[in-house]
Amino acid sequence: MIQGPNTPPTMTDDEYTIHALNIHSTFFERKCQHVVNQSKDWKVIETNYPVTSGNQNSNLDIWAERGKGRAQLIELPIECKKNNPDFIDWIFFLQPTHRPSSSTI
Repeated sequence: MIQGPNTPPTMTDDEYTIHALNIHSTFFERKCQHVVNQSKDWKVIETNYPVTSGNQNSNLDIWAERGKGRAQLIELPIECKKNNPDFIDWIFFLQPTHRPSSSTI
């Protein structure tokens, strides 16, 4: 049995694993990937893409694309987060040296 500061003392190992996956939104992230893949004309280009904000490194949950050619291409960065006011003011800027080419993925 695992006990921690945020877990009930009666939690089994399996319950704790599910609890941890829920906290990190793993199931929600997989559901978001599935929804993008099932959407007409959209495709997941990459998941858990490394990004940097200031001096902090993180990962973008989903990078999706729709369309062909630069004139019609729409790129969509997707973060799969639970409702949390701390994560509502994000802005993504293009940094070409770190951007994968669609033709290589």
